[in-house]
Amino acid sequence: MSASKPTIKTKSLEGLLMLFEVSENFEDESIDTIEGLLKNKNVKIMGLAYSALGSLISAYGTKKFKPQVFLPHIQNGCSSTNPAVKTEALKCFTAIYRWLGKATEGLLGDLKDILKK
Repeated sequence: MSASKPTIKTKSLEGLLMLFEVSENFEDESIDTIEGLLKNKNVKIMGLAYSALGSLISAYGTKKFKPQVFLPHIQNGCSSTNPAVKTEALKCFTAIYRWLGKATEGLLGDLKDILKK
């Protein structure tokens, strides 16, 4: 997903979404893979991992996987100095907020008040 051409990024994201849709057991290895990408040192890979996570949450909600696994990573992304990573992490939080509503406020206690709005 770290290709520089937009069509390659779009097609790889579509493939990930399709894989997520048809798989019944997407939890173990796939979540570990996404977590590993969120911990990567390369900011481009981190930004694309947050983008993919936000797309998965927006498309399928919180029914297929639990967002609590990713909340510490989203908190780290929201406090990142890289604007692309920070934007994508905030989009992830926004997608979770759309599905869970006010229940997310207690989950993200360490974020600044500005980021919660």
